[in-house]
Amino acid sequence: MFLKLSFIKRESPAKKKLSFLALALAVCLNQIASKHGVVGLTRTAALEYVKQGIRVNAVNPGLIDTQIARDVVAGNEEAYAALEQGVPMGRAGRPEEIASVVLWLCSPGASYVVGHALTVDGGVTVV
Repeated sequence: MFLKLSFIKRESPAKKKLSFLALALAVCLNQIASKHGVVGLTRTAALEYVKQGIRVNAVNPGLIDTQIARDVVAGNEEAYAALEQGVPMGRAGRPEEIASVVLWLCSPGASYVVGHALTVDGGVTVV
């Protein structure tokens, strides 16, 4: 893990919560930049291939309950719970919720959806 989790030893609950938020921000900055790159690539590819009948879309997941997400906080359940509380729905998403979105995008029901980056994050980007 590339982040030192020294914040866990702080005494004040307010400082501990602030530190969890700082950790989340530090972890997310690279991911935010990457997601914006994916959005640009998605739109460009969508315009390039739509005339050939190929639809290009993207799914931007938020916090999803996977081992990778738990590894970000080095398995610290308290830190992971704090990340979940930062999600307006109060929980991490489930992998099958992302799979359902991908299946919908591949279905005839999404046949007119082109160049869209669908965010599935429990309301994080709404806040």
